[in-house]
Amino acid sequence: MIRIVAGSLRGKRLTSPEGQATRPTLDRVRESLFNILQTEVPGATVLDLFSGCGAIALEAYSRGAKKVYACDHSSAAISVIRRNVSDCKADIEVLQSDYMLALKSFHSRGVRFDIIYLDPPYQEGLMKKALSEIVRLKLLNQGGVCVGEVDASGEAPECPSGLILTDNRKYGKARLLFWREEE
Repeated sequence: MIRIVAGSLRGKRLTSPEGQATRPTLDRVRESLFNILQTEVPGATVLDLFSGCGAIALEAYSRGAKKVYACDHSSAAISVIRRNVSDCKADIEVLQSDYMLALKSFHSRGVRFDIIYLDPPYQEGLMKKALSEIVRLKLLNQGGVCVGEVDASGEAPECPSGLILTDNRKYGKARLLFWREEE
């Protein structure tokens, strides 16, 4: 069972899509992630790309993020995200879209982020493509961070020009990578 770890929605249980198409971020990984980012979340604009069940988006909202977006291409995932957002009475913009189209849409709307969380399917090479597009479209606010969840047994994706890897933490089968803009 997935639950919100802290903040105004602490303890709220979330639904997860059935089957193995999504891989929800474990409670302990989310807790560690938000402990690392605790001073950056309040008032932040956050994107949960490849959102799955919306747990990262809802955790950010629960911890005081100003504006939160949850995006996934799967209609089953979007249905679950919308249900979780509704059950939590959270003000989160939910988008059903391919990740590249979503990033281009944010750019055309002038939306920029303080925190972008990326949790694509592990073996499909989408992390590097998403990071490159985020840099190309200048979607990070100054001082912002991209966090990627990857398979701990694999190699970290190559860091695109414009970002530097600032932290790398392993949690069981998952690894969290933190990228910030080069200064």
